[in-house]
Amino acid sequence: QTPTSTTPYESIIPFTLGEGWAGNTRTWGGNTRTWGGNTRTWGGNTRTWGAPVMSDNGQVQIFNLDDILGDTGTASFQALPDLATLPNWFTPVGQAYRFTAISGQETTITRTIAFNYLQTNVPGGNVYENLLTIYHSPDNGLSWQRLNTTLDTQENFAAAQMRGNGLYTLLSTIAYDPFTTGWNNFGYGIPETRPITTGLASLTNQYGSIHHYSANNNLWSLHDPLVTTNYPLFDTLINNLVEFNYTQAYWITVTQPITLFMAPPDDTPTNLHNIKQISTFQLPPATYFGWLTPTTNTFTPTIGMPITAWIDGTLCGSTNIISWQGKLAYKLQVKSETLLGAPNNCGQLGKTITFQVDNWIMDHDRLWANDYAWYHPLTTILACAIPEPVSTFTLAPSNNDLTLSWNDTEADTYAVWHDINTPYFLPLGDCTANANCSLISATNYTEVNALTTPSNNYTFLIIAQNNCGTTASQSIRRGAFQFVLTSGS
Repeated sequence: QTPTSTTPYESIIPFTLGEGWAGNTRTWGGNTRTWGGNTRTWGGNTRTWGAPVMSDNGQVQIFNLDDILGDTGTASFQALPDLATLPNWFTPVGQAYRFTAISGQETTITRTIAFNYLQTNVPGGNVYENLLTIYHSPDNGLSWQRLNTTLDTQENFAAAQMRGNGLYTLLSTIAYDPFTTGWNNFGYGIPETRPITTGLASLTNQYGSIHHYSANNNLWSLHDPLVTTNYPLFDTLINNLVEFNYTQAYWITVTQPITLFMAPPDDTPTNLHNIKQISTFQLPPATYFGWLTPTTNTFTPTIGMPITAWIDGTLCGSTNIISWQGKLAYKLQVKSETLLGAPNNCGQLGKTITFQVDNWIMDHDRLWANDYAWYHPLTTILACAIPEPVSTFTLAPSNNDLTLSWNDTEADTYAVWHDINTPYFLPLGDCTANANCSLISATNYTEVNALTTPSNNYTFLIIAQNNCGTTASQSIRRGAFQFVLTSGS
């Protein structure tokens, strides 16, 4: 009863009796909750638990689930100053602890470990607090096992069933939806840029390549770790995807079902955007690269020459020869088949790619595959394709000039031969050294003043040519003849 009242009353508050370090323990007053056994308290609203084991700072407790007031069978429970071996996709929230059970009691007792964390230790603030998970390492930090964690963000409390001896710690990490074997599409939702190698550190040696499609320039960028390892001279040429960018989508291929983990940002995000879940309705292209080695008088590639990739007669990729590390090299992406809409007849697993350098058809075809970037040097030719002959050839007068036009046969150049009053002449020698020949790359030509002299009758022959040869024997001729008209009766 109170000193100023003669009416007695009672107030019941929670309390627990239990065996502990200080014997039986009772607590009263404040906002106090108690559970029997060993007792510890910390500031603000005070809670005490009676698990026989607690950390020296009072933030971590171990319970015996078989007997909440019973012995936990603990030989030692030690806080660690740091975790030097912790992977970079984890951010610790508070300290780590080493648990050792009494010999013979490692698995005979079902234990729970409970963490009371400080809000100031949570990376990213409230946005990423729901990511907190307890992890266990049975091998002194070499590997970490994710425990099924009960999380109460209102009480700053996390608990999980223990798995025996080892390290236990509360970690923050972003876990993506599990990937399946093969290609997967995911959105990068962390509001900061990160190097690709940092972001994918949790998948080391378990992914093939990762691609990003840019709709702005209709280009695919790529990162393949095996290029860095096996073909370091080509690393910066092939691996032009260097960082993750916020809200962008990426395609990745993995070798087995696996989960990608990334560390959350240190600061609370100030703005959040929708993440692109699908970057394109077309799978990434297949990538091929390598050196080009000329052979005397047979294969003479030069910088700037086109390289094309063909699948069943369809052009599915093109690039140009470049100078790289002082040698001739190339990087070529071969399109995949469309997932939606009309087929493009390009890349599918099992389809064969034929490579062509300018007019040389290369030996050693490759099967289309886009899970890695493939080293494929171009050194041996199978055949050399001369251009198709000119099949459409017209002459049109314009005042005293004659304009010649013909169809494009994809030749490198066209030799326009002509002669006067000799309709069945033969082209002789080098066009560039003959006054009766003009070497051009267009598909039209004008013979100036060809109609000035009526007695001059022109005959023209167009020869398509490239570095593989010419079509002289198949070319057609056209003639322009003038006749004097005599008035009659």
